[in-house]
Amino acid sequence: MSQFAVSTLSFMHKMYVVRHPLFPVLALLFEKCEVATQSIECPSTESFNSDLQVFIQQQQRDKKPFLSDNPEANELVSKSCIVCCLALVISYE
Repeated sequence: MSQFAVSTLSFMHKMYVVRHPLFPVLALLFEKCEVATQSIECPSTESFNSDLQVFIQQQQRDKKPFLSDNPEANELVSKSCIVCCLALVISYE
């Protein structure tokens, strides 16, 4: 496989994640994890729960899906969200 083909494939994989309907949640989780690792105080679970509720309500109101048509992207983004949530739970303890 040529370098161009590898680069194009890598770009496509990134786009599957960035365009995934749950990407805003993943980005929020990354942000919360970053704050938790850089600070003595952890962000409250209340703020994340509130942000998540707003996201869910917007998706439902706009009748947008929570998953994409790509099962691999769904699995990757879902598992990434779980890992970030676990990291936050550990940092809260």
